[in-house]
Amino acid sequence: MSFLLDFMENLKPDEEGEDDTEGFPDMNYVVGNTSGMDVGNIPAALGQRIGDQAQLGGSVMEVQIYNPSTFKIEKEEIYSSVQQLGLDISLHSEPNLGFASAYKTRGQQAQGFETAQAYFKRYLNQLAIFKKEKHNRDDLDFEITRINPHMSTSPIPALQERMASDVGLDIFGYPVNEYDDSAREQRNRESQNIYANNDFLRRMYYTFVKKRAVNQEFQLFNSFFSRYSDKFDRIFRDAKRKAADEFYDRGLEDQSEDERLEIKIALVSTAQRQDFGVEGAWLDILEEEFDEPVELKEPIGEEDPRQPTIETVENLSDVDDLLQQSRLTLLNRLSSSVYKIENKEFPLVQSESDKEEIKEKALDAINKKLDKLWRGNGDKFLISVQGKIGALQNYLDINQQRIVDQATQKEAVDFDRDNSKIWTLDEAAEEVMVGNPEFFQDIQGAEVSERYDQMLKFIFEQFQQAMWMESNLFYFIIPAWMTSADYSNDRHSGWDSPKFIWKTLVLDRWGDEYDIDLKNPGKQNGYFEALENSREFREDVAGAVGACYVWGHFTQKKSDFEISGEDHVDDDSGKYTFVEWMNKYGIGVNFEAMDGDPQQRLKVWKPRHIVAGARAINMTARRQARNQGLGGRDEINPVLDECPAKFTIDMEHTASFGVNPWSEMSDLIEQETRIAERNDFDAAVNEDKPLAKILRNYHLMKPGVESQRGSRHGPFDRGDMILYRWLFKLVEAGFTRNPEEKATVMYEQGDEKAETTYMARITMDMIELGIEPENVDPVNVSTDGDYDSREEALIAKFFGIDESSTAAEWAKIEQHAFDPLDGLLEAEQFDYTFSSVAALSNDNNPRDFQNEEYR
Repeated sequence: MSFLLDFMENLKPDEEGEDDTEGFPDMNYVVGNTSGMDVGNIPAALGQRIGDQAQLGGSVMEVQIYNPSTFKIEKEEIYSSVQQLGLDISLHSEPNLGFASAYKTRGQQAQGFETAQAYFKRYLNQLAIFKKEKHNRDDLDFEITRINPHMSTSPIPALQERMASDVGLDIFGYPVNEYDDSAREQRNRESQNIYANNDFLRRMYYTFVKKRAVNQEFQLFNSFFSRYSDKFDRIFRDAKRKAADEFYDRGLEDQSEDERLEIKIALVSTAQRQDFGVEGAWLDILEEEFDEPVELKEPIGEEDPRQPTIETVENLSDVDDLLQQSRLTLLNRLSSSVYKIENKEFPLVQSESDKEEIKEKALDAINKKLDKLWRGNGDKFLISVQGKIGALQNYLDINQQRIVDQATQKEAVDFDRDNSKIWTLDEAAEEVMVGNPEFFQDIQGAEVSERYDQMLKFIFEQFQQAMWMESNLFYFIIPAWMTSADYSNDRHSGWDSPKFIWKTLVLDRWGDEYDIDLKNPGKQNGYFEALENSREFREDVAGAVGACYVWGHFTQKKSDFEISGEDHVDDDSGKYTFVEWMNKYGIGVNFEAMDGDPQQRLKVWKPRHIVAGARAINMTARRQARNQGLGGRDEINPVLDECPAKFTIDMEHTASFGVNPWSEMSDLIEQETRIAERNDFDAAVNEDKPLAKILRNYHLMKPGVESQRGSRHGPFDRGDMILYRWLFKLVEAGFTRNPEEKATVMYEQGDEKAETTYMARITMDMIELGIEPENVDPVNVSTDGDYDSREEALIAKFFGIDESSTAAEWAKIEQHAFDPLDGLLEAEQFDYTFSSVAALSNDNNPRDFQNEEYR
């Protein structure tokens, strides 16, 4: 493990009073390098490439094998080269393929879900054969460790896409909008039916269905819920009735008595044209008696024995008899009848005082009876809601949509069944979304369960394009599921891991700043507002959802694996998830970030996002191993260290997104420490060494920018304190300090090889001794080469001043040349580098700054 420390025994403190540096004696690591397929001047043939790059001096090599067939076609050449060189190897799969896409085959400049699933299934299948044969052959004794795949290669979606690029899939790989009998049966059989999760459906109603799928809520209520649920339809009609009554009252405001009566007559008459039942209701009302009858001072018919004597007028029907030619019973002639009443045209009535009293009593009664006709009789509608809305629209010129919009804000009751329960339309809509049996009953009250499934199928078919969009999947649909993923029944198993990802990446980080309640996402300072206002919040949401898709690939989606006809490996076939197959054959992965662009970031690129996804996979794998076995084992394969998925940090790839890579790593360390302190999930984090288990590999290079490639696999130059400081802090946080599995410090080489492997070894020796970055200074090195301690000797080698006093003095000058100016110079802050896209847009020429590098 150590490079030079064992050869410096003479420099160790030998007196009892002298303390050796405490350091990190528990470091467990190996230094290596990649095979460098992506840089020039390297042999194309795999065996030659391995041999050529072994000259860099690494003890382990990351071999870049992109085509799964290579494991079979070039198997013997790889075995021979690696065995003769005495190397262990890890692997790097296809760099342009990730696991965070929601599109089926291809979308947004990257491979889709099914493409990634098919490729990595073949990769794991062939690697299992390759690894198992190596294990079974006596002539091969090197080790094959983990695969380094990129977690995500597709760009983060915009908040609102214009259209879907392909069929959108859910976490389990099912087309998100398919819900016919076959699709439903398949989901139920695997207990992966997200639509059997009532908590999800309630949240999805607010995050997606209500706000993203339709332009107006009333479209949802009219076209979908009312169509399939009679109870919802009654509640919605009651809400529309209340809204119509409000507009009815507004239309009468500030009007004289005569004008009010005229408006009421016009509205009721207009409604009667659409609702022919109104006239029958009006006839019933006419028969209702006055509070006090009119006692005629001069009874009618006393002088004519052939006619019945009329002494009282008790209701409007009696008034109608007195009008003779006009008929109060006909709503379309009600205006003319009222006109005659106002003019006291009662031919049979002789007394003026009787006429006046009949007039006043009749007009008052007509006013009240018209109100009653409009408002209904208790819970009974006398005019249909559609008749009311049509009357308001045609006579008062009130737009129908205004009335329905007003209705969506009303509380209402099921007037046919249960008046005691008051519903908001959102509450009723929730119950429809989750299939509450009370809302899906026939007239006799019997449950009609198939109507609910038919409704979901119909809704999802109508919303197909919206549901396929990654923007809706990543920001509105899948978050609603992740926050409720632990909901469990026979059709939906329930999982902790998606909830862990959401809590870790979104709630823990943003819960104090925003009120993230997906059942009320539109509240002030709530979820919708956070998405609109904060790019970083959107990135964390997309990172969480992307990590969850990766979790789905590895722990939920089964593929057909097969081994047959191999000389050294037993036949094997069956349906396995990735993690089941990996556990069976001892294959692990180290996820890393793909390099990118500040202008177009990927779904999952932040170290803490990648680690959250890896931990979620491990949590599910450990739980499955304990409960039902994992790939034929009742425990995690010992070579996987309880973690089938780990993390590779590539500082250059992280820096390519326009950020300080160490700032992102600091966020990761803070996140892991918080998880360890919280200890509410089976995440297996050591509070003292939070990175020990999860950070397996460091792709060591000097980050920077090249004008042609866009990135620079820079060498670890002598005296490079940036890389030293990063390595020291990582070790301090637990990297390389896992006794169960060696970590790797892997030079991902570029065209500038220099002494990176040597420098990595020197650096790790220095860190093992605990030499703090502030103490790594050529001033602390004597110029005569007579060193008093291992620390001093290693610092001399680190700066390359261990052979020449001139070099030593020059190194000191370089390191401290600007010390006299400390505090005297001010440098203007800048927002972009001169070789970035932003620089070009500001008319800066990158050729003027050829030597620029990341600082």
